[in-house]
Amino acid sequence: MPSANAPFEQMEAMFEQMRRSVMGNRAVDGHPMLGDGTHAGSALTADDARDAGVTVEERDGEYVVLADLPGFEREEIDLTFDDGVLTIDGTHEVAGDQEYRQRTVSESVRIPGEVAVDDVGATYRNGVLEVTLPVDERASDAVRIDVE
Repeated sequence: MPSANAPFEQMEAMFEQMRRSVMGNRAVDGHPMLGDGTHAGSALTADDARDAGVTVEERDGEYVVLADLPGFEREEIDLTFDDGVLTIDGTHEVAGDQEYRQRTVSESVRIPGEVAVDDVGATYRNGVLEVTLPVDERASDAVRIDVE
């Protein structure tokens, strides 16, 4: 006797198969990874980051993470880097006379190598967030990143 969840399990398996055919083996647990057949300077799109259009590149000795966040203010964006994962959180609220809208973004991207956390930087211009994470051979602790 088939279970009541069988159609949903089949649908989930189909989505996973589509994800693998599009992303290949470049994503692990929803986080894009560099290496394993990719080349420095190539962009990877995070599997779970379609809303913010997050990409990760390795260029000139640093990882560069780009996220499309049109309409957000700098103060509405919160960045953290902990245990090799960069997390981007943002909440943008618009209140009018008769309406209220809220847009939230929460994306996590695994950075494949060690990062010099003291030199991590971020800029936000024209709706594009750019986070630079210099490569470092030493292990690091969690750090909060200010957006300029």
